[in-house]
Amino acid sequence: MISMKELNPNNYPVTPEIAQNLEALLRALNVVRKAWGQPMTVTSGLRSREHQIEVYRLKGITDLSKIPLQSAHLTGQAADILDLNGSLGEWLKNNIEVLIECELYVEHLDFTRGWAHLQTRPPASHNRFFIP
Repeated sequence: MISMKELNPNNYPVTPEIAQNLEALLRALNVVRKAWGQPMTVTSGLRSREHQIEVYRLKGITDLSKIPLQSAHLTGQAADILDLNGSLGEWLKNNIEVLIECELYVEHLDFTRGWAHLQTRPPASHNRFFIP
């Protein structure tokens, strides 16, 4: 099962709200993990503002106005899961009922090659698979 340490490996300090968000995310991810029946590797969970900026700078984005500082990663409501061959993404597409049960939303898989972004915070579109 996924652990809280995997969602906050840098041991960032959390507010009571972020702690509650992380607990909800952990429960939801472990439901998916159990239903999928395969190990899951968290590549990114909770991020500090500085960590978020660094993630985007590594992608070549240096204009602060183009870095999403409202990301669900900053509030403990998102995790990226390693998915090198797309098998998790394919499983998620074919098991939407699990996502609905867990109240999870998935960033459209065309935008996340090599990982799956799952979050508990509904996107503006409220689509289960959303475009960032």
